[in-house]
Amino acid sequence: MKKIYLILSFLLLAGVHSVQAGSIKQLSSQINKIINQKALNKDQLGIEIFSIDRGKLIYAYNADKALITASNMKLITSAAAISYLGPRFKFKTQIACDTPPDKDGIVHGNLYIKGFGDPFLVYEEMWKLSHYVAMRGLKGVDGDIIADETYFDNERWGAGWKIKGNRWYEAQIGALSCNFNTIEINAAPGFNIGSPLFAWLNPATGYIKLVNKGRTKAKIKKRLSINQSSGNNQHKITVSGELPPNKKTRTIWRTIQNPAIYTANVFRDYLISEGVKIEGKIRQGNMPQGSYTLYTHHSKPLSLIIRGLNKMSNNFTAEQILKTLGAQINKPPGTAQKGLQAVRQFLRRLGVNLNNLRLVDGSGLSADNRLTPRAINKVLVYMYRDFSLCPEFMASLAVGGVDGTLKDRLKDNLTKNIIRAKTGHINSVASLSGYLMTEQNELIAFSILMNKFKSSSGYIQKIQDKICREIVKLSR
Repeated sequence: MKKIYLILSFLLLAGVHSVQAGSIKQLSSQINKIINQKALNKDQLGIEIFSIDRGKLIYAYNADKALITASNMKLITSAAAISYLGPRFKFKTQIACDTPPDKDGIVHGNLYIKGFGDPFLVYEEMWKLSHYVAMRGLKGVDGDIIADETYFDNERWGAGWKIKGNRWYEAQIGALSCNFNTIEINAAPGFNIGSPLFAWLNPATGYIKLVNKGRTKAKIKKRLSINQSSGNNQHKITVSGELPPNKKTRTIWRTIQNPAIYTANVFRDYLISEGVKIEGKIRQGNMPQGSYTLYTHHSKPLSLIIRGLNKMSNNFTAEQILKTLGAQINKPPGTAQKGLQAVRQFLRRLGVNLNNLRLVDGSGLSADNRLTPRAINKVLVYMYRDFSLCPEFMASLAVGGVDGTLKDRLKDNLTKNIIRAKTGHINSVASLSGYLMTEQNELIAFSILMNKFKSSSGYIQKIQDKICREIVKLSR
């Protein structure tokens, strides 16, 4: 009797699971229901779901329609970059001088800092670079510090960028750049009512003048605000407004002007902190052929850099990588067009039809990019099947419910930890493409592109997440 009861219980549980799970036919029906609503423009959305394990198409809706991709463009840029350059590729920054330092460690002439597109030359790395130069015996420079950014062209923004402001995601591009070409501005209340705010920059540099007009007030009448202005050799940031006592420190990121001069100033400031005496000024120029190399700094490998690119959707990093790809494949100076030429070659090699596609920038911030769900899936499938690239590429994607731009999405028990994908969002555009594992351990590549919808992007993201949940439940 007990045995019969156990068998019946098992069958009952199996029956419940089969109701929750769905066949391909049921999946198609469910997705068709999900996308059949007024909030979506059905002519301006495309979906493709492909089984990597079985090598077969599962579902397609407008899969060959070229749509605005937003940050799903970063999938293509990062895939092409590690395919051509390799996961262990490192960016360099070169420090050189006209002649070797004398016996006292003094450079008689100019000191050069030349950038080669490193997107992750943050201030910790700048300190390390300066420290190593000083530890190699540099004691002083009686000439100027020359900032060389000639490895790239002079175009500061991606093609088609409609906004060129001062928010962190609009940061300028440059072969010699520091801290994502942004500055961290901090403000905290003073100790007493009426006292000035505490305000500071990170990194603190002579290139940026900080003016603090903020006050500590019990009742706030003026919200905290940050204003910027730029001259030829200095950037000015003004903090104004009010904060109440015991308020946590406010941290705001803003872009800077003239990346090369900014970077050279940070370099000089760190050298001075290491005891190196600098006599001259900072200016832009070219490092002469045959200069004496004092030190060459290398970045962390590309495999780690694309994690920041894809998990956090960093536009600056994408554009730096695109121009570096152009310089490496099609010779310096690196340009977006040279980089995109390499990306197109990569897509052709995968069998992607480029006829109705449009590649404009590396980050997807431009609304002029056009890709199809099928093209994106071809890249995803190719990257998974190349074992030399797959681990690094998949590790660069945000994990549903865990980190990156998916930290607060897909975090229920059904989807958490089993979806790795790239999000995308600009005005009236929402995209989500990547990999997921079904409950029956079938690996799926999917791409969902939605344009010109009639609702908030948050609501559209919930629709995308709902589609993902239905894919996870696929059973066959």
